[in-house]
Amino acid sequence: MSDEGEITQALARLVALQPQRERNGPRQQGRGDDDEEPGVDEGAYDQHLPRHPHGQRDNIKMKIPTFRGTSSPEEYLEWVQRVDKIFEYQEYSEAKKCKLAAIEFVNYANLWWENVKAQRHRNRLDDVQTWCEIKRIMEKRFVPEYYKQELYIKLQSLRQGGMCVKD
Repeated sequence: MSDEGEITQALARLVALQPQRERNGPRQQGRGDDDEEPGVDEGAYDQHLPRHPHGQRDNIKMKIPTFRGTSSPEEYLEWVQRVDKIFEYQEYSEAKKCKLAAIEFVNYANLWWENVKAQRHRNRLDDVQTWCEIKRIMEKRFVPEYYKQELYIKLQSLRQGGMCVKD
């Protein structure tokens, strides 16, 4: 992969970690006109489906990947990106997201997380309540400032070559 591609991917992962407002409005339940299959009697089809608020999502088991906590910022960024996708799909509560993520910390990451919790307890701080807060704490530890600065410098030095934006 080219340097430009690697920089772009790493920058996209960093941007995705930044706190953001909800991009989409409330999700629509049900099927839209675009989803209909021609020649299929919807009533006959629907009567055999279970009536659950999340439909088939409840039947799909997705495992949170383990996180070892190595010194590689790329490992952390890839892990967070994968976990975010799972959480977006499964729509867990914030408390459950925190627990599911922490369960998958192994090796150094587990020791580090237990230390974070102990320090918060000693300082009489509340337990971490949200997935965004976990990501913020983890980013401070696993994505050093120099890495962010290097990405920014590389991004600034990228050139379009002889092409202009219109091309």
